[in-house]
Amino acid sequence: MPLGRFKKLRISYLFACIIALPLLFFFNNCTGSFEAAGPLTAKDLSSELADDPQALTRFAKAQNVMQKSCNQCHQAGGSAGHKSFTLTSQSDFVTAGLVAPGNIDASPLITRSIHYTGSATLLRNMPQGGYEVGYTQADHDTLVDWVLNMVKPPANTVVDQFICTDDTQSSVTKSLVLSKLQYMNAMEDLFGNTVLQGAMAELSTIPSEVNDPFTNERLSLPQDSDMETYANIGYTIAGLVVNNKTRRESIFGTCSTLNSPATSCIDNYLNNFATKIFRRPLTSAEKTFAKNLANSGGIYLTNLEAILAYHLMSPYFLARVEIGTTSQSSATRLKLTPHEVATRIAFEVTDSIPDAQLLSAANAGQLNTVSGIKTQELRLLNTTRGKKKVVDSLTWWAQSDKTAGVQSLPSTFLNGISITNLDQAMTDEARLFVEEVIYKDNGSFKDLLTSKKSMAKDPQVASIYGHAPVTTTPAQMSGRRQGLLMRAPFMTWSNTRSSIIHRGVDFQKRILCNDIPTPTVDVVDDRDLNVLPHNVFLNTSNRDAITYQTAAPVCMSCHSMINPVGFAFENFDSIGRMRTTEKIFDTDGSYVRDISIDTNTSIPISQDNTLNVSDAVDLVNFVITSQEGTACLARNMYRYYNEKKEAVEDSCELKRAQSLILDSSKPLIEAIAETVANEHIFEKVK
Repeated sequence: MPLGRFKKLRISYLFACIIALPLLFFFNNCTGSFEAAGPLTAKDLSSELADDPQALTRFAKAQNVMQKSCNQCHQAGGSAGHKSFTLTSQSDFVTAGLVAPGNIDASPLITRSIHYTGSATLLRNMPQGGYEVGYTQADHDTLVDWVLNMVKPPANTVVDQFICTDDTQSSVTKSLVLSKLQYMNAMEDLFGNTVLQGAMAELSTIPSEVNDPFTNERLSLPQDSDMETYANIGYTIAGLVVNNKTRRESIFGTCSTLNSPATSCIDNYLNNFATKIFRRPLTSAEKTFAKNLANSGGIYLTNLEAILAYHLMSPYFLARVEIGTTSQSSATRLKLTPHEVATRIAFEVTDSIPDAQLLSAANAGQLNTVSGIKTQELRLLNTTRGKKKVVDSLTWWAQSDKTAGVQSLPSTFLNGISITNLDQAMTDEARLFVEEVIYKDNGSFKDLLTSKKSMAKDPQVASIYGHAPVTTTPAQMSGRRQGLLMRAPFMTWSNTRSSIIHRGVDFQKRILCNDIPTPTVDVVDDRDLNVLPHNVFLNTSNRDAITYQTAAPVCMSCHSMINPVGFAFENFDSIGRMRTTEKIFDTDGSYVRDISIDTNTSIPISQDNTLNVSDAVDLVNFVITSQEGTACLARNMYRYYNEKKEAVEDSCELKRAQSLILDSSKPLIEAIAETVANEHIFEKVK
């Protein structure tokens, strides 16, 4: 086929991709718009209030307010669906941590309100999204009246993070365009690293991923320019394959090297390699089209090149398309085909296409049960890509996947520590530690956060951790340092003074799942202007300086939760060395003096839960056994592997994962497996 004809084909197929993908997404993602169900009445309420008509009325009025002003976001599928307000009993609101009976200052439902004027310091910006216009002072008073008159639960009631009421439910799942990482992995698994390197110039033009993958923001289709990028990559890869005899024969068969290939020569490719690209057997129409193109005259190799490039531009390659079987589970659910289940497993566990064993299991009907799924998942979790994703997920959660600015620290502060490749050595050690605990020790969540093992082979990192460089067996970290959350990458900062604020924000958001909103520019400017005079600053501890700088009420609405966490970590300096005193340096890097460190603090864990700690060890130990800490890891693992935020329908699944995290006798890998291998993998909510 002449090259010009191929280019026309490429352009026309590019148009087809742009048309087909939106159609696929449209039919797979229809969720319907929210429609208010009308005012709630007594008959809708839980029987728990049946003996108290006044309490029943107050609850009904409160639910009407929430339905009008809150439930649009705080419901299944809403932007804040992970914290649902569409609960049917007062006890549900209590166990979900939304209200504290009789105490409005400990009830986030009240204290986050724009009309709240009490002593709690959390941000007061609810409701949002335009619903605040209809949320009146009278509405707020209705909620306050309800909470104040609620009967208090027994003392020491544990706030359950996940209320499991219906295990048949799951949240909306959407077809996803491959991320850049998934696309690159798929290409490498299909063609090998040598071919990948040959197309690196074209591959480097793929736009970098800038969106948080766990919010589904990358669901939008590639722009026309992006589709042209994928077309150029497909054409380049096809050329590298077809114009190399060994590669061509491995994909199209030996018949492709003959002067006059038989009409059936293309069959080997269509029945084998093409199924890897599409992640399923091709339809008869797809096979016929490819055969007609292969045997349409002209140069045979050019035709093969066009077919391969054509397939690499298919929406069935560029996206994880889920259409389901002809017999759907229900009006709201799709029953996935075995190959769609295989694709889900592969991308969730390895960020790549199904391997030969997984496709074979799909062909053999071995992916129809949870046990069959777990067999394949556990196998994949132990592959190179599966292990990498486990390590990626846990170092991401612990913020040990990156460092911050160690290259700018002065030599006087470093005191003999070389910064050459220090950041890479720190993150490498954290990754090796996770792999050691999860795969060699078969460790639990507790093991991950308490083990004193160090894998530091680099002399600089080993010095920071207080031992000789590791050669064959792990070393032991010195002092009150333990586990993944107390490793150097999390501690690093670009200033000789540690970053109390960044440590506090990162820990509250990622480890405890507390909402710390990004401050406005005006708030940051005001905070940065409120600093101690330089001569006073040099005589003041980092803790006292930050306390002074963030003392304004507008700052303390968030910093009351942020600062105490940072205080607990103050016995670590800006490269993660343990210390008992803080060394103060001037702006030119010259040493000024030592100041004693105080790590004793009270940390707000939630609206009505404060933890007194002597240092970071106490805080980390709390995470291991608490509802807040274990539920937060369950949420983060769900988001990382499912590439979406959890919703109220996922509570049963999350609760099971959390129970495995809480159980110190259970390997953490089992909790990770629970996020993939469960009954919901066979279906897709429309």
